[in-house]
Amino acid sequence: MVPQPPLNADNPASPSAPEAIEPARRSSLAADDLTKRTHQLLAQANKQQDQPSPTPPPQQQMDQMPGMRMH
Repeated sequence: MVPQPPLNADNPASPSAPEAIEPARRSSLAADDLTKRTHQLLAQANKQQDQPSPTPPPQQQMDQMPGMRMH
């Protein structure tokens, strides 16, 4: 096998080649109107879940299930 010649500094595959300069991109993660509205809806749903719901105590729940009555 014949050894490959070393890469010049102007070769893009060379480790000593300068990095390409890329223009700054607009963030693709910026929140648009639909994303903002979705966040609002999720926040409202989360607040509603945080409110205590009228659930019976655990023993009363168990008594309502067939075969789960403790005597």
